[in-house]
Amino acid sequence: MRTFVLTPRSTSSTDFVMEERFSGAVVAFTKRMLPDFRPIFEAYANDLKREAERIAYAHEAEGLIAGRDA
Repeated sequence: MRTFVLTPRSTSSTDFVMEERFSGAVVAFTKRMLPDFRPIFEAYANDLKREAERIAYAHEAEGLIAGRDA
């Protein structure tokens, strides 16, 4: 099961946690054959961060962020 948790830290920051859990009898036998998912997770998180920042900056530039004057 893959889970994602987004936790606001401040007005301009959010923590992102992604976790993957494998369960079941087959996992006990195949655990050593699974690749290291860390590089894939890190790439996904970095891509998500880059896209979120791109969107936020675009909205800010357009004056669409709440509390900002246009």
